[in-house]
Amino acid sequence: MLGLFLLTLYLGYAGHNYIMDSRTLCTARISELRFPRHSGEIATTSGFIDLDMKNETIHFFLHSPTGDYINRLLQFNTSYGWNGEANAVTIVKKTKSPSEYGSLASEYHIFDIGTRHLINMVPVTRHVTQVNFDSISFFCETQEIL
Repeated sequence: MLGLFLLTLYLGYAGHNYIMDSRTLCTARISELRFPRHSGEIATTSGFIDLDMKNETIHFFLHSPTGDYINRLLQFNTSYGWNGEANAVTIVKKTKSPSEYGSLASEYHIFDIGTRHLINMVPVTRHVTQVNFDSISFFCETQEIL
């Protein structure tokens, strides 16, 4: 009887985590995100990151005062852990917008097809989620959780 109770408790916990992570749709306004360049300089960017876990996409729209524009839509496959939480994504397709300018996006493997990145989502409040995507961490306003 105790085993059945614990199994039910585990399934409820894992199911809740899966639903929360797989249905997250949120936008992060980035005021400052720094990228070290291959030349040794630091590129400071600002803009938006849109994360849509339902459709498995993340859209980076970032610009820097040096004239670099990153405008990429990445599609990924999500891997879930035993506890139902999203724990990694693998980039399967990238769409580079014609408006992208500069070489900043090309210097980072985060935008390459086939790369695998750790992901972790932590609900902070009902409307705010902290997302850790590889080495990038941001807070985003949750637009929808179905």
